[in-house]
Amino acid sequence: MICMSVMILGACQQPNQVFKEIASPNGEFKVAHFLKPANMTTLNSYHLSVIRSEVAIGENEFGNLFSYDSGNGRNALFEPLIVTWEDSKQLGCPIQRKFMSFPK
Repeated sequence: MICMSVMILGACQQPNQVFKEIASPNGEFKVAHFLKPANMTTLNSYHLSVIRSEVAIGENEFGNLFSYDSGNGRNALFEPLIVTWEDSKQLGCPIQRKFMSFPK
């Protein structure tokens, strides 16, 4: 009964796990690649966010650039993306066909 009430309140939600952060050439921004763990109603998904270099990804935030699921609806296995800064304001990130991506 206690565990059920804790789960309903969302206390069982795992925090986001950042895999990689890449600073922009001028150091003003960074791109963060992170896992948003599964919870009671969702599966694992991976997210990319562009944020100011002094800011950290919040524990329960979603990506502001896009998210993807390499498991195509199953519990996603980690699939690394190749993300590079083309210049201080533009990212390069080829998306593989097997990913199911969700642009923001």
